[in-house]
Parts: sequence; structure tokens; C-alpha cells
Amino acid sequence: MTGFVTALREGVLVCDGAMGTMLHAAGNSLDRALPELNLSNAELVSTVHESYLSAGVDVIQTNTFGASALRLAEHGSAGPVREINLAGVQIAREAQAKAGRQVFVAGSVSPAVTARQRPLISPVQRVAAIREQVSALAEGGVDVLILETFGYLDELAEAVTAAAELTGAPIIAQATFAPDGRTLGGETPREVAITLSRLPVVAVGTNCTLGPQHTLTVVTELIRHTSLPVSAQPNAGLPRRAAGRRFEYPIDGGYFARYARRYVEAGASLIGGCCGTTPTHLKAAVAAVAAHRPGPGQARVTAATEPPATAPAEPGGLAERLAAGRFVVTAEIVPAADGDGDQAADAVVALRERGLDTFLVSPRQT
Repeated sequence: MTGFVTALREGVLVCDGAMGTMLHAAGNSLDRALPELNLSNAELVSTVHESYLSAGVDVIQTNTFGASALRLAEHGSAGPVREINLAGVQIAREAQAKAGRQVFVAGSVSPAVTARQRPLISPVQRVAAIREQVSALAEGGVDVLILETFGYLDELAEAVTAAAELTGAPIIAQATFAPDGRTLGGETPREVAITLSRLPVVAVGTNCTLGPQHTLTVVTELIRHTSLPVSAQPNAGLPRRAAGRRFEYPIDGGYFARYARRYVEAGASLIGGCCGTTPTHLKAAVAAVAAHRPGPGQARVTAATEPPATAPAEPGGLAERLAAGRFVVTAEIVPAADGDGDQAADAVVALRERGLDTFLVSPRQT
């Protein structure tokens, strides 16, 4: 049993957040192959790792998302695949050594192809690309592999199988889901959990595409259908175009942290962030789940080890106030046009903090 697997079973681990967002904020175009920065600007990549470590995370992911031959080619680069991935591991390892505490380096592996490439590339070619990248990450000595942002279950399953044939490193398999609760391939969290649980992985989970609220729904379903640890790495909401070609994300650290705590209370074992999340978000998440990150000799505290608390009936509830003829203030919440409920939920939290406790959620008028 590896050190990572032991740590994952003993308590909740916090992974880092987005790498691409941070590199983009530093002035790099999202149109370029960001993993190439491992060779051309290692200092910048190292600074991102160190920022997340300063926030208190337990796991940092290598800057290797999209660092396979087919994905690099999509950005006009022919590699070199091995050197980019080895450099990514080395940069993360150096940051790990400076941390002065237990930190794990995770090799980030994306799908071998983009959705646009998928109809043009055979499964054999996809597997070959995954094998080339995983071989380099294994050679570099990652503590764990995170296969992330897979929208098609068949691709995720073939990637897990290929990776397991090459390395004994633990594998985490993460699918991404649309707002309808299904992957791009149409699979439900139940189908994903059952299929992945039969493969050589140490955890299953979800990342990207969804904000914190919708991710909680997916995580809850994954937990229902697997006995494996479950991971959750949501986006910081939906991106909004800012000045020029820059993007910004609406969800702040406080909101993100509240959902991090809810993931853990639901039974998740590994939490982190994806697009739009920053060290600020992860610092807040680390603080929010501190009680669930036991020290030596302590028992892990999760929903699975504690009986669920039953909330007492609220004195002066809505029915009681209406029956007594008392004045009641309500707030009407209309979901955003894009159907994402995160903004509406955020509004409810903000209004609750100002003393309101009764809300009417109205359908959006079309």
C-alpha cells in the first residue's frame, strides 16, 4: 500500500485548484499548449505549485493536462511529450521538497483527444497517446495519477486500463458531467461509478464543467454506487468574458469552501478545484474541512462514521408565523438564463446572512 493510498484512507485530502487559470492570469493564452511552459518557463509553473502549497493543500497536480501527443498537436505542437511530462514532474517534486510536510505529486492526465478530435482518432491511437504520456509520468516518479475531465466513459476506462499496465502508481479516475447529470457520452453517475469500480483504481470522482452546487449532486450519486473513495473538483462557476479575451469566474472562496465542506459531509475523501479556482479558493477549503483532516491517532469524521444530525423544529417557522398573522418577508429568486443554479444558491446564502429565511424560487420567464 502506497503512502498516498494510506493517507487517503485515513482522512480527507485536499488537492490543488486550476493550473490553466493561474497560467492564463499570468498572461499566457489558453490557445497555446500550456504544458510546454514546463520547458520554457519552469519558474512560473513552480510559483503556481508553491502558491497552492502555501494555501495548505495536500496534493499538487503536474502541469501536464493535455501533454499527450494528440492534444499537443491540436495546439500546433509536436511535443516533445516525454520531456514535457518529465519536466512537469520535476517542477512539482522540487516544490514538494520545499513544503516541509507531507505532500503528494499527482500526474495530471487528460483525455487523449479533444471532443473535436474524437471522431477522427481511433481507440488504438488514443491508447498509444495515453501510454506515451503515462510512461513519462511514471518515469518521473509521480505518487498518484489523476485521469481527469473525461467526458466519455469508454475513453476513461481504456485510459485506466492502459495506465495500470504501465505503472503500479495509484490511479484516480474522474469523469466530467453536464448540467443534466450525464457525461458527454450520456452516462449517469451510477453507470460511471459501477464501471470504474471494476477497474484498478483507488478512487473515482468528478471534475470540471460544473460549479460547486451541481457537483454536489453528482458526488452524492457517485458515493451511493461505489465503496471506493470519491473525489470532487468543481469549477468556480461558469466563466464570463472579461476585457479582451480574458475570462473570470464568479464564485468566491467563501462559497467554494461551503461546498467543500458539504462534499466531505456527504462522504467525499478528496476535494480540490478545477477551472477558475485559485489558491484563495483552496485556502478557504482547507480551513472549511479542517475538522475532517485528522492527525495521528484520530478517527476520520465523515457522514459515514457519524449518525446524521436531525435538525430541531424551528420555533417561529413560516406556518406558525402565518397562523399568528405576523408579518413575513420573502425574497423571490429567479434562476439565471443559462440554467446554472450556483448564482441563485449564492444569492440565497447572502440573503440568509442578512436575516431573511423565506424564499420563493420562480421559474424564469421565456
